This record gives sequence, C-alpha cells and structure tokens, in this order.
Amino acid sequence: MTLQWLKTYATEVDLAGRYGCCEDTVETKTKEYAQLFQSFIKKKIKFSGFDERVYQFAVDGQNYNTYEFRMSPSSKWYNHKSHSSGVKYLYACHLYESRLVYMEGPIPCGINDISMYKGQNKDGNVNNKDALYYKMKELQKTRRIKGFADSGFVGVSKQLTITRNAHSKEMKELIARAKARQESFNSRMSKFNVLKSRFRHGKGTEKRLEMHKMCTESVCVIVHYGMENGSLLWDV
Repeated sequence: MTLQWLKTYATEVDLAGRYGCCEDTVETKTKEYAQLFQSFIKKKIKFSGFDERVYQFAVDGQNYNTYEFRMSPSSKWYNHKSHSSGVKYLYACHLYESRLVYMEGPIPCGINDISMYKGQNKDGNVNNKDALYYKMKELQKTRRIKGFADSGFVGVSKQLTITRNAHSKEMKELIARAKARQESFNSRMSKFNVLKSRFRHGKGTEKRLEMHKMCTESVCVIVHYGMENGSLLWDV
C-alpha cells in the first residue's frame, strides 16, 4: 500500500477503498512504512568508494512542487521552473557505479544550486557545514578529486568542472554524458507521483518539510535498490 501511495500519490480515500480499510489506517500505515524505507538512507548513500581517477561524480539540483507554505509565506519558496511554490534537493551520482553518493534537502526553491552546494542560505550565510562543498574540501586535502556540474554551479572551479569553450570536443562530450546520466537519475525519482505531483501533506511548514523529506528519501532508497538489482545507469 505504501509503495502504491508513493508511486501514484493516491488519496487516502482511494487507497482505503482499494485495500478495504479505513482512511486513518491508510494514513498511519503508509507513514509507518515510508519511515522504515527512509531509515535505510544513510546505509545506502555514502560519500565514499572513489578510485584514483580525478572525476568521480556529477551533481545537480532538483526542484519539486508543493502547496503554498501559508504559515511562512515568502518569495524564497518560489520555483522559477513551475512559477509556483516548491522545495529543492541536491543529488550527486557516482560516475562509474550506479549509486548515489550524496543527497541534501529539502530547502526552499529560491536558494540557487551553488548556494546549496556551499551550505548557504538565501542571504549567503553558511548554515550547513555538512554541505558537499565542505566534504570535498576535506577530501581534497589528501587526493585530487573533482565532479561535473552544469552552469548553475559556477564559482567552485577547484571542485566542479562545467563546460567551457576552451574544452576539447572529447571533454565536452564527457561532461554532457555525465550531466545526462545525472538527469536520468532525477527522472527516475520524478516517476514517483509523490514527487512529480504537487505535494499536499503536512500541516505547517516544518511538518510539510519533514513529510516531504520522508517521502523523497523513501523514493531514493527504492530507486537505489533498483539500481543495485539490474536497473543500472549507463556508463560515461
């Protein structure tokens, strides 16, 4: 029932009729099992397992639509892609293995990708010392490692490489494949209607963010297990 809820984002009324139980049971059980799925997230996603090659991952931000945050109205929730309210996540996929190595979110859509990467809020102040920028900074003390990203990540050239006119044709093709591969992962996440549709659960800002995080991490675990069991990302 929980898998169907995440996949279709059906209402409690629809699921209650399908499974022959009351709406309160649907609400309780789907949340209970989604939390169990979510509990595997730290086991599955680790920023580790890199070899000696320089380029090891691709990173990208992903926006998801939500209902308005009426208890904390602000332009910071504005999703410029859908012209509505939303939240953002940051995903980084290993380039040579079908697995996610980093996930962060949710934060308001009004914060751009590079600020999220650096752990900054909309005002430019650092509020997340566990951000990917600091993980990379620590790792680069002992080895040479970089990632690929799109133009939204301009400003951290020591850590991320974006396409430049001076790059060779082969380098441009490699970056394009890495970004397309990352988009493929994002697409797999968005095939679950709980993320594709406008998220409606959670009363109040904190509860809505908590519920969205639970659902997103649950879906991430499911997609990750799929990659581990034959549904691989293509090779760069």
